Amino acid sequence: MAIQDHAKYTRLMNIIANLITKIGAKQAGYFTAKSKFFQGLKIPIVNCDGDTDVLIVSSLHPPDQEESWNDFDSVTFTTNTKIPVNITLDVYDAPLGWSWVLTIDLWYAGLDPDEYGQTGDHWRYRHYEGTELLGIWDKWQVMDDTIDGSV
Repeated sequence: MAIQDHAKYTRLMNIIANLITKIGAKQAGYFTAKSKFFQGLKIPIVNCDGDTDVLIVSSLHPPDQEESWNDFDSVTFTTNTKIPVNITLDVYDAPLGWSWVLTIDLWYAGLDPDEYGQTGDHWRYRHYEGTELLGIWDKWQVMDDTIDGSV
């Protein structure tokens, strides 16, 4: 089996493509206005399976920042928004400049192993925009939560 065997794989990939497009455009404007990228905490706050749309908390924001998901994009991230996966936006200042990473997580049993031979129920897809391209990007992979700690 593989992640492509998830019953809603095509829908999930369409959601990811739309998020990358929308978030990319918003991050560009956000950076121009604030000289930094938006950082978004994990939404929804419960682990998602890719099958069920779960209500997000659009008002979440890191404790050291005032902007929430809704402040970042009030059209995409409203109080009524439901999504079937978890999303997180991380930012960092790399040696060659600022970067951001969109992380998509889902927990679904029986689809492993991934293309790297990893087994488990926690799947992750990461999209990166920035100055350093090392890492696995724009691919699904199984996460070892005992190492990663991102349960």
